[in-house]
Amino acid sequence: GCILFEMLVGYAPFYAESAQETADKVLRHTETLQFPQESSLSAEARSLIQQLLTGREDRIGVEAIKAHPFFSGVDWEGLRDLKPPHAPTILSETDTQHFEEFEPAKPGANATSAVTPPSQQPWDEKAVLFAGFNYRRAS
Repeated sequence: GCILFEMLVGYAPFYAESAQETADKVLRHTETLQFPQESSLSAEARSLIQQLLTGREDRIGVEAIKAHPFFSGVDWEGLRDLKPPHAPTILSETDTQHFEEFEPAKPGANATSAVTPPSQQPWDEKAVLFAGFNYRRAS
């Protein structure tokens, strides 16, 4: 739900200036989730986001997501056979040209970060290029 919101609106649904404020908004999601007027989200998009950003006991599952009107017309069975609208050119397995470049954090800038200090991390030359990015395909 958060990813869909951010993809459609352009920013995270519970964004705040501090991690504590963000956590508070997440915990009070029923009160803090707001759809900005300027985003022009369809009723179907709003409905799906609301059904995903809810308590675990009320959240819809995979089959209900696939059957949701937001995904009307999606051929789920043939999805893997479709040609993607954009296939990036990858020069090597460590090619990061399609990721935004960010200024490195200044020492002490985020004292509450839960990142393991580099001196305590096992060295993996390839993993360093993708630090902070995670993806796990369902088996």
